[in-house]
Amino acid sequence: MDKRTQLILARAKELFAADHAGAAWRAAIDNPDAAIMAHQGRYLSRAEDQLLAEGSIECVDQS
Repeated sequence: MDKRTQLILARAKELFAADHAGAAWRAAIDNPDAAIMAHQGRYLSRAEDQLLAEGSIECVDQS
């Protein structure tokens, strides 16, 4: 996992923990439930947006 991905995942887990105290962040590979993956995707997206706004990561051209 590259540094950018590590930063996004770490921030997403922090956001999740703030909203769901005591709940475990489940690895998608352990539980490929679509609802869980969609829920975590929202946290990953928020984390990426925050890190971009802070200048902690750079935008990746996906074209």
